Amino acid sequence: MHYLENPQATTILVFCHKYKKPDKRQKLGKLLTSKAVYFESDKLKDWDMPKYISGLLQEMQLKVVDQVPYLLAEYLGNDISKIVNELDKLAINIPQGTTITLDHIQKNIGISKDYNVFELQDAIGKKDILKANKIIQYFNANPKDHFISMTLGFLYGYFLKVLMVHFSNDKSKFGIAKTLGVPPFVAEGYETAARNYPTAKLKAIFSYLREADVRSKGVDNYGTEHSELQKELIFKILH
Repeated sequence: MHYLENPQATTILVFCHKYKKPDKRQKLGKLLTSKAVYFESDKLKDWDMPKYISGLLQEMQLKVVDQVPYLLAEYLGNDISKIVNELDKLAINIPQGTTITLDHIQKNIGISKDYNVFELQDAIGKKDILKANKIIQYFNANPKDHFISMTLGFLYGYFLKVLMVHFSNDKSKFGIAKTLGVPPFVAEGYETAARNYPTAKLKAIFSYLREADVRSKGVDNYGTEHSELQKELIFKILH
């Protein structure tokens, strides 16, 4: 605080305060905001990640198919350091000028192009019962990579967006894209899901998700494995 009150004019000094914001009511916080250039870098929201990843890919001059930023965002979340590490891996392993496809993602990052949450959501939205059950069986066979809490979180976010479509004033593909902040090719899937899942069904689905969540944590669960909970959840959603 003594230094901040009389900083050295020829020195650039940076203070980094991680994990939470400094208390601006305290003397140190007041000095930082009044005597320095004060910048806050808030953690990005999950729904902002595809756009952010697309920007990183452009900076790195990596060309990708449209689905790649969304698939990476689904699986890597908003941990920027983890995302950058995976993108660096792609840049090193894939020849310059190559358009990165879902096959490259599967080979270099380990996210299956056929058995992932993105494909599960698509199958559920279309009410493709066979495909949805194949994917959930794959998840159950690979529990370390597809634990139930992650699946539940993704499905909750997915159905929340489907609910938003029902209350959107413009239900066209482009109107939905604007409401959800997604490209038109992604909006088509939500448009289909909204037709297949009316609001009454969505209300029941949110109840199923909550029930599966608490049971996965041991509440009112008498020995049912997570794999069985996931299969039961998908059955209830689709029927």
